[in-house]
Amino acid sequence: MRSSDAPADLVKQGFDLAIGLGTLADSSLKSRRLGHFETVLVAAPGYLATRQPVRSLDDLASCDFIGVSMLSGTVTLQRGGRAIAVDPEHVRQEVDTIASARPAVLAGLGIRHLPLREVQDDIDAGRLTRVLPDWTMPELGVFAVWPDSGPQKLLTRRLIDFFVDREPRRLL
Repeated sequence: MRSSDAPADLVKQGFDLAIGLGTLADSSLKSRRLGHFETVLVAAPGYLATRQPVRSLDDLASCDFIGVSMLSGTVTLQRGGRAIAVDPEHVRQEVDTIASARPAVLAGLGIRHLPLREVQDDIDAGRLTRVLPDWTMPELGVFAVWPDSGPQKLLTRRLIDFFVDREPRRLL
């Protein structure tokens, strides 16, 4: 088993199965949607206290962001049936995993969209604040992905079935 935020070549690297998060790219791989998760735009209250209030998308443009090196920096926000893509102008800190982004946000280095389940306790405790809470972000998927290179191994099929039978909210 290997855990990484970096994309993997399942065939070349000999993997039987991967769990992918987000939006799947077109490929020759087979996939099955297992569930979904929500992300929210958050910042530390201390960071927000150092600047003008963030009340609009224009205010957001001048903020510092935490980037994740292998992910697009574009933030898509939705409200009232419209979606607007925001490309951060100021990436103050770049990290290599989502797991590293949360501590950077908690340290007050900038804003980042993170999985709600990962930051809900921080929001409830006041360690993080939702930024532009009237806006939402697109729902992202949780997928089982495997190579289409012959018969699937029985244990791989059983693992996929195990995930499918679980309640989606428990996946992430």
